[in-house]
Amino acid sequence: MWYGIRRNSLCQRAFVSVGEVAVSIALFDWFVQQESETDRLLGFEATVVILAVIFALALRAFSIRLMELTVTGRKLAERFSLLPLLYMFLFSLAVSAREFASFERPALSVFMFTVVACALHVCMFAFGKSEAIRRLAGTDKLRPIAADRSECVKTWRYAAATIIVPTILALVVQIASGDDWRLMGINLALSGTLVSLVVVACSRRSSVAGSS
Repeated sequence: MWYGIRRNSLCQRAFVSVGEVAVSIALFDWFVQQESETDRLLGFEATVVILAVIFALALRAFSIRLMELTVTGRKLAERFSLLPLLYMFLFSLAVSAREFASFERPALSVFMFTVVACALHVCMFAFGKSEAIRRLAGTDKLRPIAADRSECVKTWRYAAATIIVPTILALVVQIASGDDWRLMGINLALSGTLVSLVVVACSRRSSVAGSS
């Protein structure tokens, strides 16, 4: 994260956002593993709301940084990232916290729901990127393909390493400590979803980018 803070390229700013997402995931893991402790400190519902907001803000920043690899300008990036669906799912998570509290593993269920919301966001992000390329083709609002590819290659290297390496280390620790296998599966699914988001953002543009 510190490396990204000191730099100003699109790739390095995206690297900062990856770190923010990683921190929000670590907080969810802590919530699942220390559920009774968080219930005593803040209460289940308040903790769910706080974590939902933190994760939404982190994923929002990450998505906008990735969309800036395709379009120029933060406003356009936010528009084509199609974030409202993500907000809707996480809002429903927050308002349904009381219902989750009746499940066998409430914190684990909340984390699983968050992964589902993230997976749906990847689909919306892919659609938003294709729409940006189609609508902005031939304008200066679409980032040049050469610059796009250069930043994408660097972003893929940094982001993939930042997502995959901590996941592997966390899995080793969780297996060694005998943690719930369901938590391990959710962590793998979420990491795979985030890698998919990076793949979509860094994928080659279709021929529509060259049409008017």
